[in-house]
Amino acid sequence: MKIIVATGNRGKVTEIKELMGGLGEVLSMKELNIISDPEETGKTFTENAFIKANALMEILKDSEKEDFMVIADDSGLCVEALDERPGIFSARYAGEEASDSDRIQKLLGEMSGISKRNAKFVCAAVAVCSDGRRFSEIGEVHGCILEEPAGKGGFGYDPIFYHMGYEKSFGELSETEKNIVSHRGKAFRRLSQNFSKLKSVNIVLVEPEIPQNTGTIARTCAATGAKLHLVRPFGFEITDKNLKRAGLDYWQDVDISYYDSFEEVVEKNPLGKFFYASTKALNNYSEVQYTEDTFIVFGKESKGLPEDLLYENQDKCVRIPMRKNIRSLNLSNAVNIIVYEIYRQGDFEGLCEEGSLTKYNW
Repeated sequence: MKIIVATGNRGKVTEIKELMGGLGEVLSMKELNIISDPEETGKTFTENAFIKANALMEILKDSEKEDFMVIADDSGLCVEALDERPGIFSARYAGEEASDSDRIQKLLGEMSGISKRNAKFVCAAVAVCSDGRRFSEIGEVHGCILEEPAGKGGFGYDPIFYHMGYEKSFGELSETEKNIVSHRGKAFRRLSQNFSKLKSVNIVLVEPEIPQNTGTIARTCAATGAKLHLVRPFGFEITDKNLKRAGLDYWQDVDISYYDSFEEVVEKNPLGKFFYASTKALNNYSEVQYTEDTFIVFGKESKGLPEDLLYENQDKCVRIPMRKNIRSLNLSNAVNIIVYEIYRQGDFEGLCEEGSLTKYNW
């Protein structure tokens, strides 16, 4: 399917191609020799995004022969001390012809002497499909306003927006780093989830230590159809009665494979899309697009996954939000949470969504 981006901003097009490229061919208006610049009269980011998408759809609807979708976004910076300004006026905050530098200097001037510098980037991402379907999602990232620009990357207000997790400005982040946490990255990942379907879900336990956890996870695999991949050495024997008891009588329904190393898992599953669950990750597990042949990798209960592995795959690392003073969730609980999010994104395809009473009819 063709995905046509309703923007003339080259920075946005590059970002969106990286985020949405897995769903089809992503094309910019420039690549199609199209000009569309409707007046943004909306009162919210979502309204303005739909104005852009609808205007481009009007231009394209009679010329495109195959199914396609138009995607658009509207985003901006909301500063708490400025009553959420510049907000939807972020792009024209210093005037229609102003540069990024002009807008930054105007904002820094207004923030002079203000100690409370909390801010957030907000993005509304929308899709209008040729078959009439419409979708919208919101993404936000929180940070604070620096007193002077830092870094030359990104665009817009990026050099003065400080991200607490990375401990540097958006202007100092690589495209990959920024896409992991950015408001636009979150919004478009959520948007793309509306179009994804799953072929298989795979749970990888690297050197599990507690038999009850592995048994409970096996039961989850039986209930959902997810495949279980176990990497040796284990902290228990496969014949352990606690392992068997936790899995009850569902073991015959589990598709299970054993490996001597994690490298062997990767080697034997070359088409797998691997994600790594860790409390050290920056990316929220629910804001990732899980598509076909997803593998979720979990480390041992006492240590988690090796930091070298996490660092090499930082854009594929996910975490479950929790209170700051809590070290981690129980492994089997963490697996259940992420696995059911994967199936939710696939509309619970293949799973029974209705139950029945024994004594009565609903």
